[in-house]
Amino acid sequence: TSILNEVRERLSFHEPIELFVQADSSVNAFALHSLSEDTPHVVSVTSGMIERMNDDELRFAMGHELGHLHYRHYRAGLLFRAVGEDEDGDPRLPPLLAARLDSWTRLAELSADRAGYAAVDGKLDTIVSAFFKIASGLGPEHLRFDIDAFLKQLEDLQQMKRREVMAAFSH
Repeated sequence: TSILNEVRERLSFHEPIELFVQADSSVNAFALHSLSEDTPHVVSVTSGMIERMNDDELRFAMGHELGHLHYRHYRAGLLFRAVGEDEDGDPRLPPLLAARLDSWTRLAELSADRAGYAAVDGKLDTIVSAFFKIASGLGPEHLRFDIDAFLKQLEDLQQMKRREVMAAFSH
């Protein structure tokens, strides 16, 4: 809880929060926005995340989750509930609206990442290593990567033309 409290102060997020640790070996976290002033928000992290991440990586993850709470990202999900589901369990959304909501969801993740970025004072090496751990589920004893080389690859990709990028990948 000390890391969460530190991040809350750094991001000036003073709404009540309860922190839960879920017994789960995956590397994950989520936030549940309170729908009532009488109840706190919930931030839940898995035990796998706590085991595999260092304190700065946990700060990034907590900042990310606080970003979701601050920006009220839960509101888009309310639309899915409002329209209901068809007989196959799929949302009854027109395809264009569903595509726009998908785009909005990706942008919501980016804005939450920006809160995580602020929570770790912009330490890119921390952010990249956190993403590698989340994506792979592996701990530091199994991950060996060169952050500078990775960032250089990203720079190189940005300089390439679209057709060059597409030609370089088989998957």
